[in-house]
Amino acid sequence: AGGRPLVALAPGATWATKRWAPARFAEVGEALHADGFGLVLCAGPGDAEAVAAFRAACRAPLAADLTPLKVPAMAAALARVRLLVSCDSGPVHLAGAVGTPALALFGPTSPVRWGPAAPGRALSLGLPCQPCSNHGGARCPLGHHRCLADLPAGRVLDEARALLGPAR
Repeated sequence: AGGRPLVALAPGATWATKRWAPARFAEVGEALHADGFGLVLCAGPGDAEAVAAFRAACRAPLAADLTPLKVPAMAAALARVRLLVSCDSGPVHLAGAVGTPALALFGPTSPVRWGPAAPGRALSLGLPCQPCSNHGGARCPLGHHRCLADLPAGRVLDEARALLGPAR
């Protein structure tokens, strides 16, 4: 990582309705890399599609790829990053367990029930239809998935920068 502080990005989630666009994760990652942070990819075995889309979209280099790691090693690696930016998924809970702040992006599920502990934050658009599910699902019950489709990369980047402070 060349001495850069690290930020982990977790673009996957088991349920389709809990996934934010991998290209937007790439946009956030590229901006954070330009700010002086090293990027760490965090994903599980079921996230191959999101990982491939992220890798195709992200032009910034990765300092590390945690994808092949088992849960204990992934948790240990997350303990060394400054922030995790993630869909509402397992890595948020792993980060919390090792004391790493998480910025969790919430769509169909409740940020009050499932959000990360402080100093981490849950980011939700707060649409009238949110939350619509306890755990997510294969498709939006209203057919639009605006809860995450309308969440701009700029807003996620602003929240991430607020949690991170300067890179140096």
